[in-house]
Amino acid sequence: MNPQTLLHRQVHPSFVRCARVSLQIFVPTTQVFRPTPKDDNMLSVSDGDQISAEQTYLRFVSLSLGKSIGVLNVTVDECHSLDVPPVPDPVEGQPDHCSIDFRGKSGRQVERIATALRNNAKDRGWSYGPVQN
Repeated sequence: MNPQTLLHRQVHPSFVRCARVSLQIFVPTTQVFRPTPKDDNMLSVSDGDQISAEQTYLRFVSLSLGKSIGVLNVTVDECHSLDVPPVPDPVEGQPDHCSIDFRGKSGRQVERIATALRNNAKDRGWSYGPVQN
């Protein structure tokens, strides 16, 4: 991964709010980039150098790994600038899997970082979707 590598993040439908349903404007919340304790404070993403946003979305939903409305991105450099380094973390069937490492961050730090990552991703726009089911 290089500093400009896009890291693809699946967006659960409950992690967006509809600003204008009639225009299909979906605004992501900070929950998209906030790890949970069950994730051991490691946030799952996919390495954009290895897989496209569309491919990672289609694989995610076809394998029933969870619900996703689409894909947002942050860069490796953005993660490093916030002191949450992305690390390769391949899993079976997903050699492009990475994790953004939030371990050791306080709740307040996690919220600040998740907000910054969400803002960067929101400014960049959806790389795939949003898809309505």
